[in-house]
Amino acid sequence: MCSKRKAFRSKERNAAQLIELQLPLTDTAKGCSMVLKKVVLHITGQWGKRELDMSLQRASITIRDEPSETVHPFPISGPLVFQGQCQWFFRTAGQKRYIRKS
Repeated sequence: MCSKRKAFRSKERNAAQLIELQLPLTDTAKGCSMVLKKVVLHITGQWGKRELDMSLQRASITIRDEPSETVHPFPISGPLVFQGQCQWFFRTAGQKRYIRKS
């Protein structure tokens, strides 16, 4: 596991942020050659003003030596763009019906 972790924080809380990374596919550490096999993203989303009004998600990208029949390759025209939509569920709890994230 790589100890070189990067953290990105958005200065604008209500705006989308684009982050670009360039990761080497191979590297050498202490005389040992390394090959990148997986990139793991830990995503924290803030949905309220309180410190605990947040959600955690994890995503990963796997790098393979050979193409897979079930995975589509990147287009020749450029980067592959994933578009999605987040959905959060809330419920009320307690005698005063506080809003809680489910």
